[in-house]
Parts: sequence; structure tokens; C-alpha cells
Amino acid sequence: MENKPKRTYIAYMVVAVLCLVVIVTSATYAYFKTQIKGEGSGINLTGSTFTLSIDESVINVSGLAPIYDSTKDTKAQKNTFTVTMGTLGISSACYNLYLEIDSIGTNLQNKYFKYELSDGTNTYTGNFDGRTDGSKILLSRNETLNSTNSSKTYTLKLWLSYSETEDQTFILTGEETTRTFQGHLRATGVTGTCPELTLAEAILQDNAVSTRTDFSVANVANTTGTIYSTDSTEDGSTVYYYSGNTTNNWVYFGGFYWRIIRTNEDGSVRLLYSGTSPDTTEGYIGTSAYNTSSNDPMYVGYMYGTSGSLAN
Repeated sequence: MENKPKRTYIAYMVVAVLCLVVIVTSATYAYFKTQIKGEGSGINLTGSTFTLSIDESVINVSGLAPIYDSTKDTKAQKNTFTVTMGTLGISSACYNLYLEIDSIGTNLQNKYFKYELSDGTNTYTGNFDGRTDGSKILLSRNETLNSTNSSKTYTLKLWLSYSETEDQTFILTGEETTRTFQGHLRATGVTGTCPELTLAEAILQDNAVSTRTDFSVANVANTTGTIYSTDSTEDGSTVYYYSGNTTNNWVYFGGFYWRIIRTNEDGSVRLLYSGTSPDTTEGYIGTSAYNTSSNDPMYVGYMYGTSGSLAN
């Protein structure tokens, strides 16, 4: 009779331990599925399932001098890093790569300060127009690792592009030491295969949603990373649109650049053709003269006729 309470106590303890094991196991599994992310140099990420190894944990660039785009392979600032999948039973993973800006000089917050990310097969390019301290750039999305290809190495190039046709005085104001940039790389992802997203779904995933109420003045704010919603449509459906000075609504396909304007009621996306460059002053297929002569009235304006007097 004296051993009964003791046996009961032991039984309760065993049950409690088993419940704790089940709770911890379930929580750990859920955590591994959703919380694979990290930053820095040689960091083992949560659960040791995903490793982001960076040659330089923080990217520092200073004293930039303009160079030709054609010389970026030899003169640009280069950072090489490798994303590697861990070995704790994970057979595949899907991740996105970001460049987070810690600080950027005011004379680098423009289209002439550019980046290029390459994995040896694919190349992703962009610029820092409108970017400020704290901004985040999506370098590449839905990258895949698996048991066959468990790591991928990237090269990130940063450079200040020289233009022969545009005034860059504002960039070169001050000493070279004022043209500085500091940032760090980050990878976020999940175990398993990459989800198949539509373009509209990807837009919503990559941008915070906001609303506008005052349309009496133009929106000139830096809105990169933000998309706006409205249900003022014919059927009351919610659509999303870009507004303000945003720089992450470009897509490239078919050999040309297109700018995303908004989503449509049926879930499709409306694009604006921009040509061969995301720079709106250079985005065109080609140029041709409106006329090749300037010594006759018939070549002025939109009139047509034969050479001679104005009446003709």
C-alpha cells in the first residue's frame, strides 16, 4: 500500500514526459518547415538545415569612380558567396535571395549605381534608383537546392556606371569617399520544392499592401516594396496597382523590358512595354529621322504635299 502513491507518481511523470516529447517534436517540425533563414558569413541557419556562406558578411563599397558598363567584369566591386543545403535529412529547399541596404550615399541613390547577380548560368541586373537606408532588394526568387545540387555559388557585382551622354555632375559632387555603400545578403526559404506562383501572386508576396485616399496630388514618395489596393472596379473585385516612385515593378522577357502597372479583375497582370532598357529615356527599339531634309516648308510639322511654295 505504501508503494501505490509512488507508482502513481512515476506513471504521471512518464505520461508528462511523453506529452512533452510530442509537443517539442511537433513544434520543431513546424519550425523547420517555415523558419529557414539567416544572414552573415558562415552562418548555420535554424535547425542546421540551410547554410548561407558569404565571403564577406557585410558588403562595404567606398570611393566609387564611374566606369563603363563594358568594363564591369574587371573593374566592378565583386562579392562571391555560396548557398548550401544542410545534411539533416532535408532533400530539397527553395529560397529567395535579398540584398538589404544598411547605408547608401545620397549620390548613389540613382540609376547609375548598378548591380548584377550571376550564378554562372542566369544573370539578374538592376540599379539603386530611389533606394535608401533600410531598403531591401530581391535579387533572385525561387532558387532550388536538392540532393543532386546541394549548393549554388553566386557573384554579385556593384559599380557606378559612366554615361557619355548624360550629365552626372550630381554623382561626382564631393570626394570619392562620400560615395559609399554598406549592406548584407540574406536568404529566406522553406524546405521542399518551390511553389508555383502566378505573376500576380508573386507581386503580392513581394510587396506590402497599402491604400490611397488622397488623389488630389501626385504620389512622388519612394514606394519600392509597396503596392496599393482598390475595389473601385466594375464588379467590385479588389485589384492592386503601383504608385509613386517604385523601382521593383520591372519584368524582362522576349528580349524586352516591361513595367508592371496593375493586376486585373481576373487575376492577370497589365504591363507597359518599355523597350530594350528599364531606363525610360533609353527604352526604345531604334531611332529614325522624321524627315531627312530641312530646307523646304513641306518637311515642317505634319503637313504634306509637293516641294515648292507653301501653298503646294
